[in-house]
Amino acid sequence: MPGDSTPDLPRIPYIDKIAHFTFYFVFTVLFFLTLKYECKCVKKLTYIYIISALFAFLLGICIELLQKTITTTRSGEIYDVFFNSFGTIVALLFVTIINKKAFN
Repeated sequence: MPGDSTPDLPRIPYIDKIAHFTFYFVFTVLFFLTLKYECKCVKKLTYIYIISALFAFLLGICIELLQKTITTTRSGEIYDVFFNSFGTIVALLFVTIINKKAFN
């Protein structure tokens, strides 16, 4: 196969964890902003935080459980759930800081 003769690229340590953090950070910020500015069904900012956090946390857990249980080529890891959750928490702190600066 032609791809077999290509040299291996150097591996970046923990790149998958960085990717999990980054994806969930961006996802949570975008989900939060969508609820805040586009969804007319949620009015209170506190509810927007709770819904954003719960949805992102549950999505991360469900995906890891599905990878562990129904696939043969992927594996679910608790550290992935940790970095997903960490990205979500940092994202919510980020939007809190941005909201405070926007209203001051």
